[in-house]
Amino acid sequence: MQKKVPKEWGGLAVIWDKNEMEASGYAAVMADLCDEEVLMTPYFDNDADPPVKWTDGIMHVRTADRVWHPIRACFRYVTNAPWKRVPIRTKTLVMNKIVSCLAGGRNKMMAHRYITLLLKLT
Repeated sequence: MQKKVPKEWGGLAVIWDKNEMEASGYAAVMADLCDEEVLMTPYFDNDADPPVKWTDGIMHVRTADRVWHPIRACFRYVTNAPWKRVPIRTKTLVMNKIVSCLAGGRNKMMAHRYITLLLKLT
């Protein structure tokens, strides 16, 4: 079981590379359940200037004002070769981990489980 992730460690985000509408649904649910802003961040393969970076295992996302924000927990909806962009081991809590893709894909029941887990950890 993961340890609780303190809010002081950063914000919440949803990263995605296709189907912005579905990703925004995950962000809306997280925002409602956690009662805080969730940053929606596209994370495309081969982006020359990606709005997501990893520093010492911590995800940071860049907003439109070009400011980088540390992220304590995120939902990964990156589906095209996510292992090229998202590390397997992170300090940021990543729901829908790369291992689930490598083990056979993603599904909505797993997403529900991760959001439930997030509520217990934040």
